Amino acid sequence: MEEIGSATIDNGKKSPSVKSLSKRLSYSDVSVLSNNSPQPRPNSRWDLIRRRVKMTTGPSAGVAHPTGLRAILKRVSSKKHPLDSERESQDEVQKENTYQLGPNRPFATRQVREAIQDILVALLQDQPYDVTKAGKLTKRITEAVKTRVKAMKFSRHKLVVHTVMGSKAGQGVQVGSRCLWNQNTDNSATCSIENKYLFTVITVYGIYFE
Repeated sequence: MEEIGSATIDNGKKSPSVKSLSKRLSYSDVSVLSNNSPQPRPNSRWDLIRRRVKMTTGPSAGVAHPTGLRAILKRVSSKKHPLDSERESQDEVQKENTYQLGPNRPFATRQVREAIQDILVALLQDQPYDVTKAGKLTKRITEAVKTRVKAMKFSRHKLVVHTVMGSKAGQGVQVGSRCLWNQNTDNSATCSIENKYLFTVITVYGIYFE
């Protein structure tokens, strides 16, 4: 048998040295040896993070850059897994359908009308009409009426407040409305007021959601 690392062979002749054998290797033999050599291990996630930190906090920078290891780890930890959102949605309480076709407390037209009347008397009893302030005053009255009616807690009702205000100059005014609704559950309340300077008409619609 022949040993590459030895200087003699069994027949007594001198064997070629390792250098001579390496010279005789062809290009294809070298490529086969390089392919059989162990491949470098791919960089892990933390190796890439450390390399990035060295680039941002190197000695050339002098002082650590704000986007250092702490900022990078914070960004990495803040990323949520897609399954986390699904788990959160599953943890939410799912309510069953009530199959309720009518309100527990119907829209009380008389109580709503009295509430509107109290607000109109308190705000517009002696209020002069000013065209520059009429818009803001109308919004203020509308919000006050809506808040007052919401406090009555008509469950599962959509409330719509419509306000009309104008100056009083001896003219006639008619305010009308037409709605498509369920007459068994939906209703409205209208109230008006006038003084020497202005008139105001407010209508509150209570529409029930099944």
